[in-house]
Amino acid sequence: MARTRIQAIIHSHLLCVGLRRAELDDHTQWEGGQDHCFSLVDAMGSSRFSLDAPEPAWEALQKLLTNPWFERSWVVQEVMSGNIIVRYGDSQLDWTVLSQFAMAVERDIHSMVKLHLPLESNDRSSLKGGTLKISYIRIMEEFRSMRSGNDRHLSLLFYLVRMFRSTSRFKATNTQDRIYALLNLSGLARNADFNTLLSKSDLLGNKCPKNTPHYHARLSEFFTTTAKHFLCSGPQNRRLDFLTHAGTCYTYGKTRLPNIPSWVPDWSLEDPPFIPFIGHDGTLELLQHPRLNGILEDVANLQSYDEISFSGRPKQEAARKKLNSMASEMLEKTMYRAAKETLPSYNIIDSPSLGRDILELKGVLIDGIHNISSIDFLNSRLGPTLFNDPAAISHLRDLNSTLTSWLELAYSTFHLSHEIDNPTTRLALHEAFERTLLGDLSHSTFDFTLPKAPIRPAPREDLGYAARLISYFRGLTTLDDFFGGKENSGKLFAEWIVHVGTTCGGRVFGITEKGRMGLFPVGCAVGNEVCVFEGIGVTFVLRRIGEVEGKVKEEREGSGAEAFREGSSVENEARKSFYELVGAAYVHGVMDGEAMEGAGELTSFMLK
Repeated sequence: MARTRIQAIIHSHLLCVGLRRAELDDHTQWEGGQDHCFSLVDAMGSSRFSLDAPEPAWEALQKLLTNPWFERSWVVQEVMSGNIIVRYGDSQLDWTVLSQFAMAVERDIHSMVKLHLPLESNDRSSLKGGTLKISYIRIMEEFRSMRSGNDRHLSLLFYLVRMFRSTSRFKATNTQDRIYALLNLSGLARNADFNTLLSKSDLLGNKCPKNTPHYHARLSEFFTTTAKHFLCSGPQNRRLDFLTHAGTCYTYGKTRLPNIPSWVPDWSLEDPPFIPFIGHDGTLELLQHPRLNGILEDVANLQSYDEISFSGRPKQEAARKKLNSMASEMLEKTMYRAAKETLPSYNIIDSPSLGRDILELKGVLIDGIHNISSIDFLNSRLGPTLFNDPAAISHLRDLNSTLTSWLELAYSTFHLSHEIDNPTTRLALHEAFERTLLGDLSHSTFDFTLPKAPIRPAPREDLGYAARLISYFRGLTTLDDFFGGKENSGKLFAEWIVHVGTTCGGRVFGITEKGRMGLFPVGCAVGNEVCVFEGIGVTFVLRRIGEVEGKVKEEREGSGAEAFREGSSVENEARKSFYELVGAAYVHGVMDGEAMEGAGELTSFMLK
């Protein structure tokens, strides 16, 4: 851990970071392109600027953004240092100017089109293995705006989720460096107790997995230690938030790390199956952060520039007011509250006979899965042309096929608790179906670039697109009927597709035994149980894996950090029911605590 602490000192005084040049055959050509690129970006710092630049400048920017520097985990803490100069070959640029330029390009659709145009054939080799990282620059600048000079750090979980579970996919040569690279940012580099626990897995350093004995087993221990840290740190009402990033669904169809408990997130995954539910993507922690006002002030500064000037920022006050109103509205109206305002109660149990730590949680068993679709959602990225683009038509047909299958499943099982022939009931079914597809939200994710805050329930004007799409492909309606003559109807439909793709992507549709619709994690099955744990706002799917009779040693019992640190060691002779955590789920009709009302005695869930 000495290395990590030394790096904290180095990065606190860092003034310049460098990017390696791309390896091109025509070095002179790249030098010229490099000058074009930095001239384009540097112009953003002048009193006036325009994104209208010659083609060589955009080609140079494309090549710049394919540099792996932008997606490396360790780079984030370099950028979080003081006044940073980015040096690329013989050119250099202030990081702030680069980040402002990135945000301007990202907001301008014509500029994004230019960035996605293919290069000339003789330049294609420069793009091998690279992707555009314009959004990564914005993300790192947002991290800078959130950084505090005092002890009010955002948590390790916040950075892990933002960098490896949400829309970005940062990289690390060694898996353990995904966590080590964030210890400084989260204020844990000087936490002696936590560092001592991490060091037991002996993973610090530039070790190649194939040359390290039992690497994957020790990686499991490393991630388990990190999960235990989440249980005893931060506000008590958010100590189970890490569970939404755990479960067998994340490794469904893949090889799991040996002996990793199902309740421990595996941070080694390169491509998680879905985007976290809103609030569990770091949003809730951010909105409850003590430095929220300062963060919003910094973000307002970033957002308030225009194409006239970077000085003065005439729109800064308006941006600040909008951001403050968004924050308060989201805390009141957006977050799921399936467990109401309860606090978590947990034990961590060491069972040598089972070979892994057991997490015991209190909660309510609310339902079981009665039927589940065999089709997970195809998360298609459709452009604004939609019905005029043959490729988009193909994607829309796939989308329609999936939604039709899901709706038929709803009809086939909904009669369990409803009279399906009743017109009122049919309307209620369709509305519940449409709301389930959206997670009953006006927007599926949150970032500071949204025009307004996502809220629940979803406005009625956001509903009905699924029914119209199905009717269109059945030949029952025309395009005019589909769009209804509304202004910006094509744009709104494209936004709906992105929303549904984010919420449903990587998930399957199902009906519970009580007739509730839900979006469930891949890998769940009929008979799996749906529960709500005290202290966390979403529902979870569990798989019962039998009962074990024998002695288990409870190392820590009770709830809260004090119990975690000071709990007594006892041995119980008991018959226990054990479960595997499959993953977090959205179940329509219980996300505001309805299942907790009159639930009676709580159940203990032993998660293996």
